[in-house]
Amino acid sequence: MRGNEMNSSLKLTAVIITIALLWLLTACKLTKDRRTPFDIARQISGKVISDSRFSFNMIPQEPVLGLQILDFGRNMEQLPGRVVYALSYLHSDRDTTVSIGLNSSGPAMLTINDTREFSFSAHTPVLPVESSYDRFDFSRIIQTGLRKGDNKILLRSAAAGEPWVAILRVVTAEGTWDNRFGFTLTSAGIDSVHTPWLMLGPVDDDTTLHERLTREFSPVITTNGKEFNWFVPKQNMLLELAIDSKTTYWRESYLEWHYANGALLWSMLKVPGEEYPEFVKKVCGYTRSNLYYFRWQYEHLFALRGSYHRIFRKTMLDDAGAPTLPYAALLAPDDFSKDPIVRPMAEYVRHVQQRLDNGTFCRPEPVPETVWADDLFMSVPFLLQLAVLERDLTCLDDAARQIENFYTLLYDPDTKLVYHGWFNETKQHSAVHWGRANGWMIWAVSEALLRLPEDHPAYLKIMDNYRNHIDGLLACQDRDGMWHQVLDHPESYEETSCTAMFILAIARGVRNGWLPPENKTAVVRAWNALKKKIDDDGTVHGICRGTGIGDDLDFYFNRGTFDNDPRGLGAVITAAMEISSIPDDN
Repeated sequence: MRGNEMNSSLKLTAVIITIALLWLLTACKLTKDRRTPFDIARQISGKVISDSRFSFNMIPQEPVLGLQILDFGRNMEQLPGRVVYALSYLHSDRDTTVSIGLNSSGPAMLTINDTREFSFSAHTPVLPVESSYDRFDFSRIIQTGLRKGDNKILLRSAAAGEPWVAILRVVTAEGTWDNRFGFTLTSAGIDSVHTPWLMLGPVDDDTTLHERLTREFSPVITTNGKEFNWFVPKQNMLLELAIDSKTTYWRESYLEWHYANGALLWSMLKVPGEEYPEFVKKVCGYTRSNLYYFRWQYEHLFALRGSYHRIFRKTMLDDAGAPTLPYAALLAPDDFSKDPIVRPMAEYVRHVQQRLDNGTFCRPEPVPETVWADDLFMSVPFLLQLAVLERDLTCLDDAARQIENFYTLLYDPDTKLVYHGWFNETKQHSAVHWGRANGWMIWAVSEALLRLPEDHPAYLKIMDNYRNHIDGLLACQDRDGMWHQVLDHPESYEETSCTAMFILAIARGVRNGWLPPENKTAVVRAWNALKKKIDDDGTVHGICRGTGIGDDLDFYFNRGTFDNDPRGLGAVITAAMEISSIPDDN
């Protein structure tokens, strides 16, 4: 009996301890978060610093995005009158027709299943142009039938100077990778190699050899009394920015050239404390000091998804405007003309980036001439900085024009919110008022109001756009203070990045007198809600991942989130800086 009584006593004690712990945890949650906005900005910035590595890893180069890059010049000597052959098999799960894009530095012939031949002339530039995410414009597109199973692909290329390369890809009608089809060497009895291609050469340009290769596959080929072996092409080694396996956000380094990192580093320049701007200066210096090598890696090793690839791709505002913000902020006007990063990006944004006929920035995706709400932030803050660096006030005029045109195309007068996209060809909006799209726009507008002189011809119109947009945002703020992934659909999840963007824009309005003082209540409530998404170690939760323009609500409802995604960190830091000027009276 004593044993039973002791067991009962121990169980009761355990229950009491459990209840006490639960009460303590509840009490801790109910305890007011005493962290100041500066505390939170430092916590987030400190975690970014601790999670960053100023070092590189060496990795083997692998095929990316379905691009088949056949670099003959790095695998064999170029000899006049000689040719090289490349062999692979294209697998299809049914009889069908496919489109294949091809660029070649020299004359080439593509033979499919030993019967269909396509001839190509040399192309300049050799590298197909990446016009937008995952879309490459090839010099030649062919259509060919495939049979179910493995289809033999034989490419013959003649040497024609540097670089000696051919690039192929199976493409969709829109120009993206058609990943239903894959290149393979299994029909040649080879598996588990880093490339699905074999090479042979350089050999004499011999018509009879070409005919033999279309009839049979043999590991050793004899031609003109010489023997040649098929071989696996060399695998290059690439340098890649190191990411510690213990970091919270592991998808990319915060040192990478990326629009979200640009917004993050730019925001960190405002955080009180010497270590934060010093970190940003170190990142910018690190990029500049490694620029030459990574340009070579991109252009000569064709590392189209290697570290810093976007700084050389430079085909959209995501690559040019927002990523350059911290570099431009740290640059003196006298140094602008010779800067290897900011000056080329300025040239791209001002004179190369695609625009509608009226000058509005647009993209070729998801359909030609699409205006993305995101692109107002990707362009306007950079244009505002260029006005100082270039000593050219027409940059201010361009920024103002973008704001006016974006609101003309994207603004919904019924909700006073903006749509994610405008399809200029059909004159239609996209379907949804996405939270972060609205956030990018209102953040950009608030930057313009801070920098545009009040006597600028567009100032009053931009102020009207700002105030109307804020009215729409306040109307859909949740009772607890947050905003949702889809703003006018409270059944969608609470989203951190858009909430932070709205906080900074409203706080600026209250502080500068653009908005009535009573808006202070809404922005303080939003900040108190946002703080619950931020751990004491600087981890920020609930940031929606990168998002294209979706067709329906489900697309946005189902977008996942990543802790400490830089797509939200810069906004949270800037929100902290702005809310610090509005004391919490609670």
